[in-house]
Amino acid sequence: MAATNDRDDDPALVLDELAGTAEQPTTQLAGLTPPPVPVPPAPSAPAPFAAGASRASEPAPRPTVRWGALVWSLLFGATAAIVLWVVTDPLRRERAGDWFAELDPFAAWLYVLIGIGAIVAIFGLVGLIRRGERRRRAASS
Repeated sequence: MAATNDRDDDPALVLDELAGTAEQPTTQLAGLTPPPVPVPPAPSAPAPFAAGASRASEPAPRPTVRWGALVWSLLFGATAAIVLWVVTDPLRRERAGDWFAELDPFAAWLYVLIGIGAIVAIFGLVGLIRRGERRRRAASS
């Protein structure tokens, strides 16, 4: 039977040796101190308010309304509602298929032009709304 070392049987002693905290300190770590940790500078304080003014007396700015997103979401929502309305009923689906099959190329191009015109009109409407909002905001400040 081979003789066993008591240090190999005790897991705590093995871990202490691996961590460098055994009875005898390692010569590499003896006498060394860790370098100082740099401390970041404190953030600068905000500029003070005028005498007598406080944050509570300032009105909060109104949130901006994204009119373009609102108009486009209404357009896409209406389109989705119409498509869903057509697709859910077999009779409406059949009539839409018949209309599409009987559509001649000239009429199809006219519908494409009407669609492009509607999109340009929506862009114009959103631009007018945006300009009105900017003027209103400039007049209030």
